[in-house]
Amino acid sequence: MIIQIIIFLFLITNSYATDIVASSELKENLVNQYSTSENDKIPDIDSFLSSELDNRLYLFNRKIGADMIASKDTFDLRDYYDIPVKDQGLTESCWAFSLLSSTEINMLMKTGNSVNLSERHMNYATSNSFYDGTNELAFNRKASEGSSFIIGLAYLTNGQGAVLEDEMKFSNDTSDISLNEIDIDPSYYVTGYEILPLIYKVKSGNETLYLDEYGNSYTDDEVDDLRLTIKKHIVEDGGISAYTVGSAYQFYNNSNVFDSTAYYCDDMSYNVDHAVTIIGWDDNYSKDNFTGSAKPKKDGAYIVLNSYSDDSFDDGCMYISYEDVWIESTLYGITDTSPIDYENLYQHDEFGGNVPITLHSSNGDVYNEEYYASIYSRNESDLEELTDVAITTNQYAEFEIYVNPNGSDLSSDKLQLVATTDVLSPGYNTISFNGIKLTGNEFAVAVKQKSINQTCYIMIEARIDNTMYDTASAEIGNSKVSIDGNRWYNLADLGSVVYDQYLVDLSKADVCIKAFTKEYEISENTDITSDVYKISNDNYITRIYDETTINDFLNNIDFKNENYELLDKNKAQVTDYTSLVTTDMILKVGDKQYVLVVRGDLNGDGLINLVDISKNVLHYVNYEGYILTGAPAKAADINLDGVYNLVDVSQLNLIYVNRAQK
Repeated sequence: MIIQIIIFLFLITNSYATDIVASSELKENLVNQYSTSENDKIPDIDSFLSSELDNRLYLFNRKIGADMIASKDTFDLRDYYDIPVKDQGLTESCWAFSLLSSTEINMLMKTGNSVNLSERHMNYATSNSFYDGTNELAFNRKASEGSSFIIGLAYLTNGQGAVLEDEMKFSNDTSDISLNEIDIDPSYYVTGYEILPLIYKVKSGNETLYLDEYGNSYTDDEVDDLRLTIKKHIVEDGGISAYTVGSAYQFYNNSNVFDSTAYYCDDMSYNVDHAVTIIGWDDNYSKDNFTGSAKPKKDGAYIVLNSYSDDSFDDGCMYISYEDVWIESTLYGITDTSPIDYENLYQHDEFGGNVPITLHSSNGDVYNEEYYASIYSRNESDLEELTDVAITTNQYAEFEIYVNPNGSDLSSDKLQLVATTDVLSPGYNTISFNGIKLTGNEFAVAVKQKSINQTCYIMIEARIDNTMYDTASAEIGNSKVSIDGNRWYNLADLGSVVYDQYLVDLSKADVCIKAFTKEYEISENTDITSDVYKISNDNYITRIYDETTINDFLNNIDFKNENYELLDKNKAQVTDYTSLVTTDMILKVGDKQYVLVVRGDLNGDGLINLVDISKNVLHYVNYEGYILTGAPAKAADINLDGVYNLVDVSQLNLIYVNRAQK
């Protein structure tokens, strides 16, 4: 069957092909008129976490109460977190300040850790502004120019960043620098971001039309529902990066722009040129507060964090009307971050997904599920296991992840199913699974994507001439696509297509799959193995779920030595194999002992209950006398990623609540 490509075209605009350039024209034009020596200063932004118990308990409950909080009339992240206002100076880096503010807020909310990340490194690491060498990962842009969120998100997911502010401090200068100045190992990376619902507004007389990216109309109730989704992200995951028009001075509510507190633009003929971070909302914010050249018809506004220091606007923030024509047109929110915890990152899509395509048969049939795959080369002598795969998507879809750990063959008998997902949001998602040991000098990752809509779209990274993406390239044969998962085609063999106003050569394109690996050691624990549980070198057996019976547990252990016995947490021999496995049980095999860890079972009864919830909260807030150690501490790692943090606290609470409701 011959397959062909259809390009997905937005009727109005889209977040992938358009290089939306955000500039500092607002401040550059007005700084001489309104600035003083004080608001030219760059603020010192170091540590900003409040560690009081009530703040931590708010963090703990934020996911459980997300629906309730998002339905409130007003919410401001500053009421719960110390959020600094940074200053981009006269640079064109508002896009970087917005994205990294969103990233820092997400990290603060999820882990309780406050960090200050380097906007200057993001700006230069994505540019070609060097006087002594070539940046292989440079987009076609100068550091003195603006950029877009998707370029910053590529940086945050491709292994370049993020870098701590102390390692490359801000400078109010964007001239060319030495290439070695960006040669800094990143400390953190983004493991998930989502594209929030987009709402375009077209003014027609006294009426406002609300449209999606296809040009379809929303009802007022649908707009309210979409805004509820936006609000839930703010409550659950933090700030949202958004675009606005910063240089249209007539839309501010003060002739001195930097003394303004409110902004509303009703004219789509103005191009967006500034980036901000949405950190809250006020449904009752009066339309009468917008005293510029236009006034919205309805009350309500977002609270946005700006990047011109807290001497500007209202302590660095301001209100932008819900009815502003651009504020809801492009919305990105960070959902998860992580310290660098992988050994190797394999990828062909360093520049990120920028073009969506769909496959169809020669007779025009389209499909709601399609397949794509990446082939990677590796050093066969390295001991590494594949633990995470990340994908980029522009639609709500379910995914299945397959791996061939020993070569590039995509035949069904060579691929192992390692993970399935529920419906994931548009954006970037990292999918974790039990480590798969890589044994060949090549390996393959294949993805089955099933859209909730009639047509499935695959994101690719493509070179687009005369744009910031005209430095992207591909190696033919690394990217494959398929309609049915049986017959595979090189993406490069499918020719070229027209996307938006651009010609896209698919021989210079790659599918968007990233593969993360970690080193492993050859274990001496050869007396037992398991395909279900993780047996660590320190003799813990983890990844056991609550309510697992001893019979089920033993059936998932492969014993090389049949001489074993099971002891309960009091070291008494277990004889009832229909009872539950509990944390701190001991499995004795020959002369070795293994400690069992049941996920979420902190009190050692094999279940998840309120006692476990209480212990988890007290452990998280370091309450004296309740600090967990040993197996109970490992049981607190709810998402089984080897790291204990606020995500685990929230997930344990969710598990308990969901079961209580059944």
